[in-house]
Amino acid sequence: MRRVYTFQAVIRYAECVRGWLRHEGDEYPVDLADLDVEVRQGCLPASAALRYDPWTRGEFLRLCDIPELAGAFDTPDARFADHLRIRRWTWLTAALTVLIVVAALLQVTLASLDIPQASTLLSWTFGQWMVGLEPTLLDGRWWTPWTAQLTHADLLHAVFNAPIIAYCGYRVEQALAPSGTLAVVCAAVLGGAVLIIGFDSIPVIGSSIIAYGLWGAQIAIGLRMGEAIPAALRGRYGMGNLIFFAPLYAAGLFSPDVSHLGHAGGLLGGGLVALFLSAESMAPLAEQQRWRLRVVCLSGLLALSPVLLLALAARVPALAYAPYQEVTVSDAGVSLSLPVRFAEHPVSVGGVSGWRASVNGSEPIFADLFLMTDQSATSSAWLADWWGRQLGGTVTIAAAPQPLRAGWMVHALSAHTEEHGVIRIIEHQLQRGRWLLRAGYYLRPQASAVAGREALYQHVLTTIEVHEPPTLLASLERLERNPTSPSMRYDYASELHRLGRVSEADAAYGALDSREDGWQWEAARARLQLWLEYPDVAGLEQRDWLLGYLDEAPGIDATLHRRGLQWLVARGDCTTARRQIHSLSGTPGSIQTAEPELLSELTDILTPCLPAPEDGVLEGGEERALQPEHH
Repeated sequence: MRRVYTFQAVIRYAECVRGWLRHEGDEYPVDLADLDVEVRQGCLPASAALRYDPWTRGEFLRLCDIPELAGAFDTPDARFADHLRIRRWTWLTAALTVLIVVAALLQVTLASLDIPQASTLLSWTFGQWMVGLEPTLLDGRWWTPWTAQLTHADLLHAVFNAPIIAYCGYRVEQALAPSGTLAVVCAAVLGGAVLIIGFDSIPVIGSSIIAYGLWGAQIAIGLRMGEAIPAALRGRYGMGNLIFFAPLYAAGLFSPDVSHLGHAGGLLGGGLVALFLSAESMAPLAEQQRWRLRVVCLSGLLALSPVLLLALAARVPALAYAPYQEVTVSDAGVSLSLPVRFAEHPVSVGGVSGWRASVNGSEPIFADLFLMTDQSATSSAWLADWWGRQLGGTVTIAAAPQPLRAGWMVHALSAHTEEHGVIRIIEHQLQRGRWLLRAGYYLRPQASAVAGREALYQHVLTTIEVHEPPTLLASLERLERNPTSPSMRYDYASELHRLGRVSEADAAYGALDSREDGWQWEAARARLQLWLEYPDVAGLEQRDWLLGYLDEAPGIDATLHRRGLQWLVARGDCTTARRQIHSLSGTPGSIQTAEPELLSELTDILTPCLPAPEDGVLEGGEERALQPEHH
C-alpha cells in the first residue's frame, strides 16, 4: 500500500524532516535520526533510496552508496537483514535431504529383495543404527544418534520427514548460513538422543528429530531477531510457523509409535542453539571466516559429544544411570539398587529373578536364592551345564574376575550360541547352608571401548544387601506367636537348617527331645541329617543321645537307623554300629527287628570299616572301636 500524507501532516513534519526516502515504490519524508536507527536495526534494505541535498546533491541515491550511512549498515542486525534478503543456494539442506531420501530408498530396496543376505543386512542395520539406552549407552554405539536419522520404518516415514527438513532447513540456512545450520542439526540430534536415552522405553529411528530441530530453530530465529527480519519474511520465522506445524505435531501425539521425547529434544536442541548462537552474517566481514570456523568446531563438539558422555557413563555409572530404585527379591532375602528403567522390566532367567533395560532386552542382571540338592551347584562344571541348557549353546569355563566380597565365590563362563553368538556370563555365589545366593549378569561382546553395560552391572552388584530370608522370618514369627507348638519349632529348625545356621538348628531340633507326641522322632531324624551334612556340629559325646533313640526305634524306622549308622561310621565308631545291626537282626516278628532287605542295606553302610577282629576283642582283652579305612 502507498502511504498518503495530508497537507497538514507535511506541515507538521516540516521542521524535523531532513530528507525523502524512496522504498517499495513509495516516497515519504524521513528524519535522519530515525533513518539511522532503522538502518542499524536492519529494517531498511540497502536498495532503498534517499534524497538529502547535503548528501545526495538533490538526487535519490541508494542507501548503501551514501558514505554517511556506511557505519549504520555495518552493524550486526543490518548485516543479518541484508544477508537474509538475498536468496542463496542452501546446499547443506539439499545434501541432508537427499542423503535421508537415498538412505530410505536403499532400505526399501533391501526389504524388497527376497534373499537371505539382504534380510540379514537390514536386520543388522536396525540393530546397529537405532538410538536408545541399550544400543547407545549400554552397548557403546556412540554413532547411533546420527545413524538413527538415516533409518526409517518404511518409505512413508522418510517421505513425511523429508519435506519438513527441506523447507525448515532452507529457512534456517538462509538465516544462519551453512555453519549455523550445521550447529542446529548437531544440537537437535544431541538433544533428541539425550531425552531418548534418558527416558524413552524403546530405541528410536527416523529423521524427525532433525526436522523438529530445524523447526525449533526457525521459531527461535524469529523470536531473537524480531524487527531485523525483513517485513516480507517475518511470517516465515517466529511463532507464525505454529499455524502450519502445530497440527502436524498434535497429530503425532496420538500415535503410539512416535517418540515424543525425541521430538521434544530435537525441538529444544535446535531452538536453543538458534536462540543463543549469533548468525555468521552478524559478524564483521573480516571476522566471518574465523566465526565460521568457531561454529564448525562447536558443531563437531556437539556431534562427538556422545563419545564423551558414554565414556563418562562408563566411569561413573552411579551418576549416569540415576535415578535408582531399591528392589527386594521377596523370596530370597536379598535387595539391590537398580536403575529405574531396569526395575520396571523384571524377567526370569531360568527361574532366577532378573531385570533388563527394556521389554525387548536380552542381556539381564540377576540375583536370587537357589536351593541346592548337593554341593555340585557351586562348581564351574555344573554352572556350565546349567547355563548351556538356559541359553541353548556350548558353554566353556573362562578366567574369573575378583569375587564380589569376602566369602563369595565367582565363576566366568563363555557361551557359544547360534542365535546370539558369543555370550559372556559372570556369576557370583554366596552359600548359605543349602541355599545358594546367585548374582551376576550375562552380555554379548561390547561394541566399543565406551560401552557402559558391564560397568553398570558391576556397580549394581556392589549394592547387593543380604538379609534374613523371608521364609525364616515368617517361621520365627509363627513360633513367637505360639512358642509351645512343636510343629512351629520344627519348621523354624528346618529353616535354620536350610540356611546353614547349624548350631541354632541343632539346638532347635534338640529342644523337641522332651516331646512324647511323635515330634521328638521327626526332630531326631532331621538332627541326624544335620550332623551328616555338617560333621563338626556333633562329636562322639552325642553317642549316648543317639543310642537312646536307636534302641527305642522300631525296626521299620529305616530313616533313623540309616542316618544313625552313617553318622557312627563317619565318626569312626564301627563297633557300636555293628552292635546296632546285630540288635536289629534279633527275634523275627519283634518290633525292634528289621526286615532282611533293610538289614542288608544297613550292613552295606559298614563297608568303609576295617574287618572286625574275632569277637571284637584285642589280645589284652580290651575292646576297641573300629576305625574307617582311609584310601
